[in-house]
Amino acid sequence: VGRNLQYGNMQLDRVVAGANYLNRRTDATLEIYRHGVQSLLASASLPMDVELFSARLLDDSLSGSIRADSTDFAIVEAFVPAVSNAQGRLFVSLDVGGTWKHPTLNGFVHMNDAQMALNDLGITLRGLNAELTVSAANDSLAIRRLEAISGPSSSDRLAVGGFVDFSDRSNPRFDLT
Repeated sequence: VGRNLQYGNMQLDRVVAGANYLNRRTDATLEIYRHGVQSLLASASLPMDVELFSARLLDDSLSGSIRADSTDFAIVEAFVPAVSNAQGRLFVSLDVGGTWKHPTLNGFVHMNDAQMALNDLGITLRGLNAELTVSAANDSLAIRRLEAISGPSSSDRLAVGGFVDFSDRSNPRFDLT
């Protein structure tokens, strides 16, 4: 448990992390709190053989989840150092499955009226709205809406829709407009 932590510009009230190892599985959890409210909850059950000074990944099922319900989009700064001044709302409901060799992801990520500075590019995106859905059954990412403005005018707008098919991971197929 950590309290009143700062990571870059991100101020966190509390971070709670835990892990247990039993029967060749590591179960881990992460909870992040901002402004007295849980911002993110992640959990995972990972197959691994752990010894005193080593760990070996096992060919068994992965399971996990990531949840953020109407959290402050600024939480992204804790995970992506190249992002600063993030604002807006973030909704995440993702489930992890599959195996180490073929992990799967299922769920959605939504952003509402967000903005962020991409420091390495020297730009700020504003009016960032996104509706992304990941399908484990189809090995695909559906981009129902992804829009942002970068520049002084509202005509400096980017809008993307479509999908990415990951069924052949060495050669993903894109259908974007």
